[in-house]
Order: sequence, then C-alpha cells, then structure tokens
Amino acid sequence: MKKNIAIGCLLVVFVAMNAWLLFRNRVSTSKRKDASVSVQEQLRTKWNSDASVGLDSSRIVSEVQALPEGECFSAPSDVETVKLMALPREQTEDLMQLITKLLTLYSENSVDGILSLMDALGEKLDMDKRDIMIKGLVKTHKMSLTDVKNMSDRKLVNVFAEKYNYNPHWQAIVPKSSCVQLYRMRTREQLDADLFARSDLDIWHNMASYHHAFRPTRTADVELNSRGEVLVADLRLVIRHDSSALNVVVPYYFRFWYDSQGKHWHPVQARVITSDMASYMRILF
Repeated sequence: MKKNIAIGCLLVVFVAMNAWLLFRNRVSTSKRKDASVSVQEQLRTKWNSDASVGLDSSRIVSEVQALPEGECFSAPSDVETVKLMALPREQTEDLMQLITKLLTLYSENSVDGILSLMDALGEKLDMDKRDIMIKGLVKTHKMSLTDVKNMSDRKLVNVFAEKYNYNPHWQAIVPKSSCVQLYRMRTREQLDADLFARSDLDIWHNMASYHHAFRPTRTADVELNSRGEVLVADLRLVIRHDSSALNVVVPYYFRFWYDSQGKHWHPVQARVITSDMASYMRILF
C-alpha cells in the first residue's frame, strides 16, 4: 500500500513538473514572439518616417554612394569584415553602379534591361532555371513544348515574366534605413546562402528567397579555389512600392560577390519578407 502511494506521489510530481516546464516554454516562446513583434513595429515605424528618394530622381546615384556601411547585419565571428574605403576605386564604383542599375531597372519593370545587364556581366540564363520556365509555360499556360524550347533565352524570359505577372512595383528607396556590408569569406561554409541576412531573418522569421536565375562564366567557387577568398557584399535596400502594391515599405536583401578576374560584381541571392509580399511584388533576379 505504501509503495503504491509513493509511486502515485512520484507520478503527481512528474506530471506537475512537466506541466510547469510546458508552461515555462510557452511563456518563453510567447515573450520571444512579443519581442520580435515589438522590434518589427519599431522598424516599420522608422521605415515609414524616414525620407524616401524616388528611383527616377537625379539624386539616386549620390544616395546609393552614400548608403550607410557596416550597420546592417551581425557579422559572423569567423568572417573578416571589409570597409568600402579599403577597396580599390574600381571595385567600389562597379558595386555602386550595379546597385543603381538594379534600382532603376526594377522601378521601370524592364525585363529587357535586366537581360542586357546580365549580358554585360557575362552571365547567361541558368539551364535549370530555363527548364523550370519551359515546364511552367507548357504545364500552366498550355503553350507548345516545341515552340517554347525553340525560344531564345531573351524571348523565353520575357514570355515567362509576362505570363507570371513579374512586376517589382518599386517606387523609391529609404536610404537611411538601407545599408551595405562587405566581407572576405574563405570557406565554402561561410559562403552558405542560408546564413545570408540571418540576423534580420531572426526578427522577421519568414523570408522568400530568389536564387539568381543567371550564371556567370566564372563562379564564386572558382574564385574561392583560385584565390582562397571571395569578396562579398550584403545589402539591405528598404523599398517603397507603388500604389498597386499598397505603397508598402519593406526591405529587400541582396548578396553579391566580386570576380577578381572579370572585374565585376555578380548577384548571388535576394530575399524579401514574405508577410509583406502579399504576392504583389515579383522580381527577375
């Protein structure tokens, strides 16, 4: 009898402890969520109150050149950060020109312009991306497989963008809330795209990723293997959208790497907060 009572008491204590642990975890999770929501609200307030500059403004070049530096993300402890002023002038100018061109082309919703920019960078449509586009046009839009396969890359991308309603709806940038940060990365693990904009992902929890649809002749892996390091630039561009996209202000995240042989920066990946997308914004990246 005493043994049964003892076992019963132990069971009661065990259940009580588990209930307490469950309650504590729920409270802790709730507090973390509340903290994230609070930070999100503060950021949204800042983005909406900071001045924005129209992407068709004559000031856009100078605004891009003056983007805040090194105030973007929590840098990984094993990665060397780099200052823009420490780079050769041609590297800095090439990066600023690429950012400015992308801002302008997205504001104009110019698919042909993006394609011409990729041509200038020596990049071609990735074959896997081409296959995905062909399958989408044939399966979803009932286009002829033969006709689609015979399209040039330029024609295919234009048709795909039209059928899938690609339109960034970019109208302005919020310069003070945007920023750029550079690193030298020396291992494949450091280049892992999953770590890109990680500190902001911890705030927003959900981001949609755009893997670059084009492929340069010389890749970042080749750069890493030949030089032992890759120069990388991460950007946060806080963008105000037009009325068709409800005038929302949200950050986009871009990663670029520098080809020391070709003397150009190349896009790698882009991200945007999914909760704010509402399927309005689609970019060709």
